[in-house]
Amino acid sequence: MKITHELGMGAETITFPRIRELKGKHHLTFEQIARGLGVKQTGTAHKRFDNGMYTFVEMVRLVRYFNELGENENLQSLFGEWVIPTN
Repeated sequence: MKITHELGMGAETITFPRIRELKGKHHLTFEQIARGLGVKQTGTAHKRFDNGMYTFVEMVRLVRYFNELGENENLQSLFGEWVIPTN
């Protein structure tokens, strides 16, 4: 499942704007994001970030990672409308 947010007709798709904001705020590299995700390859973290392909476990790990950096995040604040409750 690809998780993205459409900005409108003709606009590019921006994946996870809050994660992008925090990545910039904390001057994080994809290597650091990869460690936060618990994956070894930086390319894997970069691919997930750009393609919007995160597992639920990775989402939880990212929330924990940013909170360890002093943020007060949760699944809804990082992934917003992309987090769809299941029955």
